[in-house]
Amino acid sequence: GIKSSYVQFGTAFINNKPQFGISLWIKSSGKEDGIFTVASTSKQQEFWIQNQESSRVTIRGNEINTGKKLNDNKWHHVFVNVNSAGRRAEIWIDGANIKNSSNIDINNVRANKVILGQKIPSDLSNNYNPSNSYLGLIDELAVFNKTLTASEIKDLYNNGIGRRVC
Repeated sequence: GIKSSYVQFGTAFINNKPQFGISLWIKSSGKEDGIFTVASTSKQQEFWIQNQESSRVTIRGNEINTGKKLNDNKWHHVFVNVNSAGRRAEIWIDGANIKNSSNIDINNVRANKVILGQKIPSDLSNNYNPSNSYLGLIDELAVFNKTLTASEIKDLYNNGIGRRVC
């Protein structure tokens, strides 16, 4: 991947949603990159999938660290379920449920910016720093307006492009 490339999306698909699921395939040799970042007008990271060295997800300030290394330059499927009403989040890697967090304060995510492949600057500007860019490849990003079941997540993993090339 190119170290300074990123994609900025509109926000309607994730803003103020009570539940959602995010699926993507990554292939990386990086360490602490921002993979998928959602920022509000007041918070740098409302929702953040980051750090291939230990696979962390941050939701409204609540960090969930899986300890799973994904920077081996092989394809990995990452899926995150978020249920604000149930105060629950699940992290799935390569078709396996790696970490569940419950009873955490994850009110609906407020989205002012949505970026793929970059950590959003603390001043929420568009002054993106190449050193905060994701180093690697991203494929098959999908955002669902509901949480997916274990069976649905395993189907995404078993049928994804990453399974055919790795």
